[in-house]
Amino acid sequence: STTKFVWSEANKATKEFRKSKTNEMMEDVAMEKSPRDDNDGGTNIHGAALDDATPAVGNAGDDWQSTSSSSNANNTFVQGQDGNRNNDDDDSSRLVGNETKQVVWSRLLFVAVLVAAAAGCAVGVYHISRNDERNSFEVRFKDFANQIVEVSQMNANDIFGIFERMSLFMTVYTQAHNYEWPNVFIPRIESLGQQAIQATGARTVAVTIIVTDDTKDGFEDFVANNLGWVGDELEYAGSNQTSEIQPKIWSPGPDRTTIYPENQGTYVPSIYMSPITTLHPFINYDAYNLKYFNSVFHEMNRTRRAVLSEIRNLGVNVTSSADWPRSFMAVPIFDTLGSDQKVVGQLTAQMPWHAYFLNLVPDDVNGIYMVVRNTCNQSFTYRIDGPRVDYKGPGDLHDTSFDELEVSATFTAFRSLEECVFSFHLYPSDEFQKTYTTLQPIVNTVVVVAVFILTAIFFIFYDQLVEKRQHKVLTTATKSKAIVNSLFPENVRERLMMEQEEASPHNATTPHGRRLD
Repeated sequence: STTKFVWSEANKATKEFRKSKTNEMMEDVAMEKSPRDDNDGGTNIHGAALDDATPAVGNAGDDWQSTSSSSNANNTFVQGQDGNRNNDDDDSSRLVGNETKQVVWSRLLFVAVLVAAAAGCAVGVYHISRNDERNSFEVRFKDFANQIVEVSQMNANDIFGIFERMSLFMTVYTQAHNYEWPNVFIPRIESLGQQAIQATGARTVAVTIIVTDDTKDGFEDFVANNLGWVGDELEYAGSNQTSEIQPKIWSPGPDRTTIYPENQGTYVPSIYMSPITTLHPFINYDAYNLKYFNSVFHEMNRTRRAVLSEIRNLGVNVTSSADWPRSFMAVPIFDTLGSDQKVVGQLTAQMPWHAYFLNLVPDDVNGIYMVVRNTCNQSFTYRIDGPRVDYKGPGDLHDTSFDELEVSATFTAFRSLEECVFSFHLYPSDEFQKTYTTLQPIVNTVVVVAVFILTAIFFIFYDQLVEKRQHKVLTTATKSKAIVNSLFPENVRERLMMEQEEASPHNATTPHGRRLD
């Protein structure tokens, strides 16, 4: 529309220019004819000729002066036009240069903002995704750790329940047969012992009874008269190997000698031990003077509850699961079921600690470390992999980088010695964490970066299209400006531009003089 307008104005101006030139030429012709008409009535031919010549000379001079002036004016006008054109070109060059710089800086700013936004979003998405995985890992570990604590306590309670029922059976059986403690005999007790070992994982099970100086002689006579039960139990266990059985209460002495204690006050001999095939030589063995047994025995009598000892074999060379840490447990046996019952014996067992930690978590949960500690300055470490447990060794062997995720609990299924209270401390490992570490944060980051790259590609493509369009518009505008500059002086150009702006829809006004925009 601008080009059409310019060409229309140019044609109109050309017509007006030609018309004004035609009028000027007609006026010059009229002026030349007018002196000749005034001297037509003269008689002097020379005078007429002179008169005719004089104006001619004068007109020639005037014409020369007029032509010279017109030529100078035209030269001045052309030079002015050229000067204006050069000034306009310089202004255009400066304008184009400034606009180009602004466009370049705008592009650089946009690219910088885009790169910064891409980097910020990528880092943010990666950290958010990684934190989500970390939170999921921590939550799952705490869930499994609490499950391990809860289930291990339940396992210990189940084990305690088995020995408690075995103790209760002995109380009921002896009371039903009117046996007087310590002179009691329970047939087929080996079957009860084997069932307890299979159900609890205990290494040994034994029944010890309390004998005093007053009852010692009668007890030893009772054992000597009923040693035949040992052969019966061995036969029931499928063994015909027998060793000499001591009919009296005994304890080991120096140089593998045997001592028969007297006037000790209290004796705690073993009247039954399982598996009997290997332990029957220890019948009537007095455990009262064993340090670990003595402390548990007195605590059990005081509390009338099952009691757990400290770790007995910590630090020994471990060659098989039989050497894994174990404690000595004692469950009281009462003489009657009444309220006035008294402790007459104890059901004892050597319990390996890993028996409490079997079948705690699903198969696909691996790499949880459990550190068992007590207030006797003992500690040892297990690794739990699904339903399995593996002994790692004495001491705290967990990865200390996971200390802040520790889940701990006090072992309450059994009563521990007051000076030796047990507690559990659970930690994750790198293997457990890898289960919840995926490539998802990297995938999310790559997706974000790809989105920004595509955005940059579309921006470049769009910028090229705009650049081409701007180049075409600038080329057309430059040509139009050159045409206008060649045809019109500066004041005419300004008037034309003003008329164009006033005719623009954005500058339209209402009848009251208000702008429509």
